Amino acid sequence: MKKLLLLLSLGLILAGCETIKYPACENDTHCKGKNSERPNEVCVNRECKECRADTDCSNGFLCKENQCKPECETDSECDSPKICKAQKCQFECEADSDCAEGYVCKENKCEVKLECTQDTDCDAGLECRDNKCLEPIKISKMDTIPECSLERVHFDFNEYVLTSEARETLSKNAECIATKTEPVVVEGHCDERGTEEYNLNLGQKRADAVQKYLKSLGIKVSIKSVSKGEEEPLDSSSNEDAWSKNRRSEVNFQ
Repeated sequence: MKKLLLLLSLGLILAGCETIKYPACENDTHCKGKNSERPNEVCVNRECKECRADTDCSNGFLCKENQCKPECETDSECDSPKICKAQKCQFECEADSDCAEGYVCKENKCEVKLECTQDTDCDAGLECRDNKCLEPIKISKMDTIPECSLERVHFDFNEYVLTSEARETLSKNAECIATKTEPVVVEGHCDERGTEEYNLNLGQKRADAVQKYLKSLGIKVSIKSVSKGEEEPLDSSSNEDAWSKNRRSEVNFQ
């Protein structure tokens, strides 16, 4: 009788096992080897899944929603300042050697390598201008330099950033200023569009940009910056040609 009961119990157990069909499961053994593409599946909530935890994944993948996936595929999946490199969240760089030629690693980011930031970074006889080591502006004696004049510079609409043409003009102005001893005043002007307060602020930014650039060229005399806003236009017409003339900075000896 005992043997009969044992056989019946074993039969019921085997019958129960046969009713569990993949991907249904009661434990991990019901999942192992059932999927040829994912032979190491595990039982999660009575269903065979690729993973239950990161340790179930290989190749550095993580378990996300019970699937083994790379840590990241885009930078947005990483916490700043890390970026997605080789499907892992990593710093863009930890040393200059991690960056391309001409770049250096600063605060784990690759930035353009500057030739210099101050005169002491340059060889003897050179000075640092616009982050480049250049020959200093030569200042000749007053009696050997012809009379010179200062030219105005113009700006793009709603901008106070110096254009390449403006920088060339200011370099010529610097050569002229270097021959004098008089202080210089820089005026910032705007076209008529915008409020008076806005244009006064924009005019000051334009004057300050010119002042800063002249100082970077080695000018030693006093340079004062003031804003005229829209109050002193070169052309009082209301059209684009007039506006482009009025968006300017005047450089004069004081």
